[in-house]
Amino acid sequence: MLESARGRDPANRDLLVALIQYNAKVGKHDAAACWLEELAAAAPDDPALEQLRALVDQSRQVTAPADDG
Repeated sequence: MLESARGRDPANRDLLVALIQYNAKVGKHDAAACWLEELAAAAPDDPALEQLRALVDQSRQVTAPADDG
């Protein structure tokens, strides 16, 4: 649903942020990272970028397999 809304309104920053947050939350890290790259390209000075990067990185760590050493 978010992706189809994005297709109808590609300049909507809030939709991009929602796509990043949603995909990170459900464990779709690659998708979240792609949307994050798109936001960074469109708005490199966006104040939310660092927080969103941290969110994507954190979601990767939560679902990463444990290192049994």
